[in-house]
Amino acid sequence: MNFELEFGDERELERQFFRITIKALRESVTQNPYGFIYILQNISLEKEIELLLRKNIDFKNSLLSVISHDMKNQLMVIQGFTDVLRNELAEMEEFSEFEESLNGISAKTYEMQTTITDIRSYLKTLGTFEEDKELSMIDLKEEVNYVIFSLESAIRTKNINLKVVWPVDPDILIKADVRLRSVFNNILDNAIKWSPPDGEVKILIEKKKNFWLCSIEDHGPGVPDDLKEEIFKPFKGFGSGDKVGSGLGLSITSEILQSYKSTIWIEDVKPQGAKFLFRLPIADQRAEDSNPDLE
Repeated sequence: MNFELEFGDERELERQFFRITIKALRESVTQNPYGFIYILQNISLEKEIELLLRKNIDFKNSLLSVISHDMKNQLMVIQGFTDVLRNELAEMEEFSEFEESLNGISAKTYEMQTTITDIRSYLKTLGTFEEDKELSMIDLKEEVNYVIFSLESAIRTKNINLKVVWPVDPDILIKADVRLRSVFNNILDNAIKWSPPDGEVKILIEKKKNFWLCSIEDHGPGVPDDLKEEIFKPFKGFGSGDKVGSGLGLSITSEILQSYKSTIWIEDVKPQGAKFLFRLPIADQRAEDSNPDLE
């Protein structure tokens, strides 16, 4: 039996921590206890180091709690009042004059909820990208199909023509983890969002020397040259109206790929559009390659 007791003195600023361990002494045949051993350890230094190590984690968890609980609750209240106003004003002849404003409030409320979710996801990823941590063999085709299925509603709403081109290899195995879904989800979701209605989005998987080259391209407005690198930094999103984001999705994507020893970059699509390219290691190989010129 192990437990800890905290002793302190009101006159002292420093707290002392002790661990008391109690172990029963038992007879070899009957296993009946005939005595106990008490061990008292001063673990103050151990506790001090532990508290220092946990300081940043505690701060992050507190911030996550505030964001996910207090702010989302307030947004739910705003949305609730908006719905009440919509119901109360619906019978009025002048309702159309208020409807646009109510729709604007609802849209901004949803946008703020999405931003909070993005920030929460970003904070959760901080410090979790240790090299080769819990990586396993994953079927790339299964992961991509899973993401496509999860975005089916958005694809159908904009009537996007989604094309997926697979390599001839029957098995597309990579060394990664479940975070790979976030990589494809963030890029594909952006491609759908920026594509015009009835537009085309293309996913292409090609086999290179020691990695799979993955690309997702759309025919939206493209990414300006001065943002092609900045866009992967936190809070560097761009856009306007319902297309503006928190600027965290692509930052998370870049960090995940870095943990796979991979990189991501953007190329222009003619006559207009953007193509996001990144490497994934084949089987247990690495996608590391300092030269983005892959031909």
